[in-house]
Amino acid sequence: MATHHRSGTKFPKRTHPQPHQPVRIEATPYETHLEIVRTTLGRLPSARADFDTATALVRTGYRFQYRRTHLYVPRPADEVESTGFGDCKDKALWLAERLGDNSVRFVIGLSYHYSTDNHAWLEWGSGGATWILDPTLHSTPRQRRQMAPGRFIPLWSYTNDGAWRH
Repeated sequence: MATHHRSGTKFPKRTHPQPHQPVRIEATPYETHLEIVRTTLGRLPSARADFDTATALVRTGYRFQYRRTHLYVPRPADEVESTGFGDCKDKALWLAERLGDNSVRFVIGLSYHYSTDNHAWLEWGSGGATWILDPTLHSTPRQRRQMAPGRFIPLWSYTNDGAWRH
């Protein structure tokens, strides 16, 4: 039990769900809507992007206006770039394509443990760390291990070689 700092009231300590190791699956519940994600990730070259490029791209994507488009289907990267707007899945897919690194993971999950809407972002490995690349909520990459508990909780993800449940 924890104690409220002013009132002295006792209440249960809040726990936050923690990300689990991903398990390969045949399909996510979003499969019919995210074929463009599988196609895009499958086309990415095996070249590794550098951190400065990733940072510049996240910053560019962050400047795109947030506007919810289709509820489940991301728009193509060229369309997001030409219109200058998109929602989280549009921006994440745009970033994956522009980053051009097939090690990137397209994640569907919760940005906060109490969120009721799913959110999309990328996870990417560089310099021995896993980075959250989220051009919707952040203008720079964020190191996964430095995120507060209950933030960026993955539920499903896609990589260039499959779908995953977390």
